[in-house]
Amino acid sequence: MPVEMAHELRGIKSSLLESVEFSGNIPTPTDLQFLQVPSLRAATLHLYDYEPFNAALTIPLMWNRLQQLEITGISFSQLIILLGQCQELISLIVIPFIDSVPDPFPTGLILPFLASFRIEGTGIMPYFLGHLTSHVSVPELRRFAVRAGSCQDDPQDSFSLVPLGKKSPLVEDLTMSLLSLTAQSLPETLRAFSSLARLVVFAIYDWAWDKDGFQSCTATLLLTVLSDSATCPMLQELVMHDCSNLDLSKSTLDGFVRRRMECAHPLRRLEISFQWPESLVLDLMSETEIRSYRLQGLDISLRCENTAPCAAGPPDPWTGLWLEDI
Repeated sequence: MPVEMAHELRGIKSSLLESVEFSGNIPTPTDLQFLQVPSLRAATLHLYDYEPFNAALTIPLMWNRLQQLEITGISFSQLIILLGQCQELISLIVIPFIDSVPDPFPTGLILPFLASFRIEGTGIMPYFLGHLTSHVSVPELRRFAVRAGSCQDDPQDSFSLVPLGKKSPLVEDLTMSLLSLTAQSLPETLRAFSSLARLVVFAIYDWAWDKDGFQSCTATLLLTVLSDSATCPMLQELVMHDCSNLDLSKSTLDGFVRRRMECAHPLRRLEISFQWPESLVLDLMSETEIRSYRLQGLDISLRCENTAPCAAGPPDPWTGLWLEDI
């Protein structure tokens, strides 16, 4: 926003304003006083991360009335302060940059109405997210999505979502990166979400690591843990992106699908995208088996990344058109 435009907006009396989107540098707070109206419920703020340290907090919004907030260019410590002012939030999307974890961390942070919470930015370390989910209570949360970085260098700081699962028993949609967990923290994390109906996982490496007694997560481990119906008993949808684990076997995949189809709440959708040669993907499950599962009510898709779908069947919104049809 040019400074001239900010000056022009100062005199506007927008008593019915409900939504605002702001991008760029923050002018002086007095130039944005028109935002300070009780009717404002949704704000999208794309700020530059080289703004002054407390720039986001100087925007004269009535934070305590916002129900939807999307914000980028805010530091982790600023975010913690901001959450304490946004008690009415229902939806929150944030792309923070990391500065430091507040010490001591504020206690008693509660977002009583927050239903959807998404944290973006793959450079975020599990250590920071562990503090956030341990200290902030979101009892009405339904959807949580986060893609943190790898915990390989400091596996003891593996991103465990157990505190979130225990304090937010209504979570039904979870998106996470397996790189943020270890083989030890994955099972306890999944078992903490008893209402989970949809699980999306990203970034599954094709090599394993073992450091200080901690092992990396693999696609095989994920499917093995989820084969137990006591883990995520309500699960009906599993999506796995960028699977490159060459240790995933046909028997593991078959066992997972068979056990989940026998559950009280059977699996309804399975999508796995591979960074494998197409021939290896086809060896995991034949076209005949895929059609058989579809007749049983399972929408199944095994596909190769950046190629035509590997599974037989008509195109759909998830896989896109066949190459010969483009």
